[in-house]
Amino acid sequence: MGGVAYDRERVLGELRVYLNQTAQGIIETGKRLIAMKEAEKHGEWIILLEEKIGISRATAWRFMAIARKLDKCFTVKHLAIKEAFHHDGAGKLYALLSVPDEELAEFDETGLFRGATVEDINKMSVNQFRKLIAEKEDWMARAKQLELELNGKYDTTTRFKKRNEKLEKENASLRRELEEAKKPLPQDAAQALEMLAKHRDDALAAYYFLNQANPQGYPDIVLADLTNTAYFLRDLYSLLANTISNRLDVETPYPGDLLESEEKSFNGKYADYLDLPGADA
Repeated sequence: MGGVAYDRERVLGELRVYLNQTAQGIIETGKRLIAMKEAEKHGEWIILLEEKIGISRATAWRFMAIARKLDKCFTVKHLAIKEAFHHDGAGKLYALLSVPDEELAEFDETGLFRGATVEDINKMSVNQFRKLIAEKEDWMARAKQLELELNGKYDTTTRFKKRNEKLEKENASLRRELEEAKKPLPQDAAQALEMLAKHRDDALAAYYFLNQANPQGYPDIVLADLTNTAYFLRDLYSLLANTISNRLDVETPYPGDLLESEEKSFNGKYADYLDLPGADA
């Protein structure tokens, strides 16, 4: 510690002195507890805490955390607090552990912590000081939430990207199926009917999206992928329907003739993709 070799008795003596001082003393106490913990065996360290120093492990961990966080903050060391074991003792320093380092650096540079001087802070109780910190943290949390909401409305957030990736995979699969469908279809009408049935609901959703849905306000990137998917499905269904109609000499219903089922199929396939922040804006 500070280039000086560890000596148990010296450190114990220094700890007893610093424990009766204020902010500077608590920080120095934490530094020496860190040195002691590194030098002593685990069992010995606990015995020294309880029998020689008279503090609990919880208090020791707290002082060590304060030392690690606040040792470089010169202004903090001038805070006037009551003795370390008083209920208003290390509480203010412990409350500062949640404050970002850049804000502590600003406190050092300006002498102001969220508009309060050292003198102002000295007049506060621990609860008042914690409230000052909590108010800023609440504001930061609200600002972060607002940023996420704005990103969700105007940008391609992670949510958009995941859904678009899913759509892209579906589109790739549909492209392959469409290419296969353009090849000579099976002579067996039963196979063609099976393929038609497989894509019937998808095609209904596609027709509804292209002819009935009102997608205004949705992000362009989502709308583009949905439109591509709908066209693929429509073309695939039409190709299958024409093939069956020609080979069986019967009329096969097109999705456009099945309006009652379109919206239901559309909601089943696309509703999740279009349920996005700001979609109704």
